[in-house]
Amino acid sequence: MIYLLALVKFFDTLSCWDTIWFYMINLQTQNGFFDLIMPALSDVKLWRVPLALAALAAVILGGRRTRVTVLLALILLVLSDQISSHVLKPLVSRQRPCHVLEGVRLLVPCGGRLSFPSSHATNNFAIWTLMMLRHKKLGAYLFILPLGVAYSRVYVGVHYPLDVVGGAMLGAICALCVVMISEYGVSRPIKRRRETRTLQNAKP
Repeated sequence: MIYLLALVKFFDTLSCWDTIWFYMINLQTQNGFFDLIMPALSDVKLWRVPLALAALAAVILGGRRTRVTVLLALILLVLSDQISSHVLKPLVSRQRPCHVLEGVRLLVPCGGRLSFPSSHATNNFAIWTLMMLRHKKLGAYLFILPLGVAYSRVYVGVHYPLDVVGGAMLGAICALCVVMISEYGVSRPIKRRRETRTLQNAKP
């Protein structure tokens, strides 16, 4: 019973600090430049066509490893989005700050009521983690994008800081799982079968 009460107190304290951090980012870091770019970073519709064109160019111009990365990215986006939006959000049932807090500076439509985890952060950090695992040099340059998207969700008033932190962690875990399954469940068995066939064909 004591441990349960301590756990409840811990989460209450964490929630209070999360609200404080939300107001600090949402209200105290506001400026004209961020007011312009943060809603754009937060708007998925603006990025769909450029990302689709980039993926198409990678498939056409890239090698086999790049094409596999694009395929894994598509699988990963479906997986991470479904887990964040349709499993964890209903399970946690945390309400968005723009629905329950007063004085929120809202720069975009508030959206649905459920807040944790941020699907934007989940999906973007999933793809970034995938890039780091398969194309490390490129992934290092791209880190600013998922970080900016995650920050923007708090800045525009639709998520708490812990929502995006949880989303980033979930996205990274999803990417690790997809890469491990691809590597150990698909690529390596195929490679072993090819080597076995080569050895068998080489025998007199």
